[in-house]
Amino acid sequence: MNRLHPDLKRLMAWSSRSLPPEPDGAPFGFAGRVVAAWNPDKTPSLFTEFQRVAWSAAWVSVPVILCGVVFLAGQSQVPEPVAGLSSALRLLVSNFTQ
Repeated sequence: MNRLHPDLKRLMAWSSRSLPPEPDGAPFGFAGRVVAAWNPDKTPSLFTEFQRVAWSAAWVSVPVILCGVVFLAGQSQVPEPVAGLSSALRLLVSNFTQ
């Protein structure tokens, strides 16, 4: 039931036997492409690294500051009365405020 022509089958068998072996190293021209793609200007300098760290710290500190503002805005603005203090402490407070 195989409809392939016998000559075509013979050519396919020859082509499968004549495949070159796998090379051990990189393909031809690979080293040249790697050297051409290498750009020494892309290595970060000390200033660039410092700038990256500073931006990272700034982005981390923004949510902390916003949470602090929300927390402080939720606090009551009126101080608690002195009724909870002992009588000796109330005497000291009254003497210092006069």
